[in-house]
Amino acid sequence: NFLNPKREVQCASCMNDFLQSLGLTEVGVNHVDVGYFLDILSLPLGSYAGIDTYIKAWCPDGLATCTVKRNFPGPFTDSFMDWETVWNMGKQYPAKQWSGEWWRGPELGIY
Repeated sequence: NFLNPKREVQCASCMNDFLQSLGLTEVGVNHVDVGYFLDILSLPLGSYAGIDTYIKAWCPDGLATCTVKRNFPGPFTDSFMDWETVWNMGKQYPAKQWSGEWWRGPELGIY
């Protein structure tokens, strides 16, 4: 209702609910959640934009305490920042991909 004084809050709440539900919608042949792409688009288009975009997006509390970011980019996606964890996970990629346990698509190219 255009005359409702709370219309802005109600509209924002409704849009937030819609986007949250949309985030779990799978698209593409590999069924990637739309939330992944929404998070990636938030980098250049959202409040993160700037010279320190990646630091703000992945480590909002600063680099000193930044080890893992849960559910970013996208739902059920965790980003690990420390070198040792990434190195150890990287060593597992060939075996896990060949077994089908892990899937790695071309989404990283969007960064």
